Amino acid sequence: MSLLFWLDLFRWLFSRTFRKAGELGDTVQKILDHQRDVLPGANIATVEAALAALKKVVRSGADAAAIKAQMASLEEEANRWLRPYPNADFREYAVMFLEIAILIPVDDRHGAGIIIVVDSQQGGGLGKAAAL
Repeated sequence: MSLLFWLDLFRWLFSRTFRKAGELGDTVQKILDHQRDVLPGANIATVEAALAALKKVVRSGADAAAIKAQMASLEEEANRWLRPYPNADFREYAVMFLEIAILIPVDDRHGAGIIIVVDSQQGGGLGKAAAL
């Protein structure tokens, strides 16, 4: 692993500003990707330039004040050019509910069970099916 990876890991562990900058950049990138088909090209280019500037400042190893200034600039550009979601709170709750519903497995006690295929040295590598 490169030295840059270890420096970024160290900064991520010990710098709240570094973590917040990454979170802001990811959020703006996500919203930009969702709205890419409805935004004019100039708006997309402006927000992408602000994202690139934030990434450049973060990667350069700048101090917290410079990162915060660039975060404020990105937030200003995003608020100016990206469209707000209608009913944003409801949307966040719906996304969270769907993520939880997908991540939590449902226990089917009345069904036939789950079949898991496990590798076996016998049988020419075809594997065995184990019913749980």
